[in-house]
Amino acid sequence: MSVSPQAILAKILRSSTSVKEVVICDKVGLIISKVLRMNPIEGLGAMESSIFKAAQEICEFLNLGKELIHISVFEKNAVIAMEIGLGYLVIVLDHQTRFILDSELISSCLNDLINMWINELGLQGYDFSVVEGVIKALYQVYTGDFKPLTVYKEALDDFDIISATIEQVKNPLILAQCFTNELGLPIAFKKQPVIKVESDEFGGGLLSLDAIVKEKAEKTELKLPILSVVFTNQGKGFMTVHGGTMDKEPLIYQVLFETNKGFIEILSEAASVVNTIAHEYGDQQTNVFLDTLENIKRQIYPEEKVEVMPDTAAAGQVKTLMEEMTKNISETINYYVAQFGELLELFTSRGEELIQSMETYDKELRGWIESNMAVIKQFGFDNQTNQEIKKWEDTISKLKTKLAALK
Repeated sequence: MSVSPQAILAKILRSSTSVKEVVICDKVGLIISKVLRMNPIEGLGAMESSIFKAAQEICEFLNLGKELIHISVFEKNAVIAMEIGLGYLVIVLDHQTRFILDSELISSCLNDLINMWINELGLQGYDFSVVEGVIKALYQVYTGDFKPLTVYKEALDDFDIISATIEQVKNPLILAQCFTNELGLPIAFKKQPVIKVESDEFGGGLLSLDAIVKEKAEKTELKLPILSVVFTNQGKGFMTVHGGTMDKEPLIYQVLFETNKGFIEILSEAASVVNTIAHEYGDQQTNVFLDTLENIKRQIYPEEKVEVMPDTAAAGQVKTLMEEMTKNISETINYYVAQFGELLELFTSRGEELIQSMETYDKELRGWIESNMAVIKQFGFDNQTNQEIKKWEDTISKLKTKLAALK
């Protein structure tokens, strides 16, 4: 029996209550298949198609290879989209409940999709190798060390707090970083020597990702993104983050990074930058960003609960409570066991009545058929009669088997 795309997508939907919608769309954004547990987000496929086109242009400009995964985080939901050869797999998450996807499950489902396309659509010659890179990149999304949220105090007293802040970032995984306004005007820029582009080219290039996400998400119920990130097949990625408000205009923090130690370390570095800038330019969206990062941190690295031992006086009270609980549970078990026994007796008694009733009907049915068989054969209904008898015999057999199991 062939497996439908919906059945494969349903595995992802059922993997977590945080997964709200799973979609496959083609390269122009047309929905091919979807499953969901909420009202569908209209224009989701078109949004991802536009985002991947913008990401492709950025990757070509910065020589970053092939774009594989796009993630945009909004106040309530996150959208994770993956390149799958024929189109995109798009997952909508309630990140407040759970941001982390089951990478093993996603890998299995993608392999099932590819096998289905090859076997049922005859796409043996199609190159699906991009999916291997997607799985590797997906593992990187949820790995890495969370660095403590800090404030770069040296930057707080500087007249140019933004430039002073990014100068404090010493992480070698961050290849370039830039603050711009929404028009792409550079406010601060820092890069490693291997990066050849300058501030206006870098900021203006990455800004297209932020602009596309905002433009397309505005037409949906997702609202404004607090961050957007793209991962490539060369172990690199680029990210845009809402960094605050200056002169009533949004600040955009843009980062080019390597993922060989995971994305979480990059994300925590970005949080410290925004946390520092927020002392002067913070707004409601920066608060949402920082709260979201703290929630993701708790999901990936849950805090261990420290057991507190009761003192001697309290220990006696706890012992009494435990004795009462044990007695209560024992009495409750005895009650339900007795009730279950009575229920089984009722089943047995009623089951015997049903068997007698079925056997009586069976005897009467066969007697009627035997007395009328000559007429039945005369008009050519003997085959149909035999089919109906077979149906009745199968039903009796199944019911008797189930009743025997109940006994």
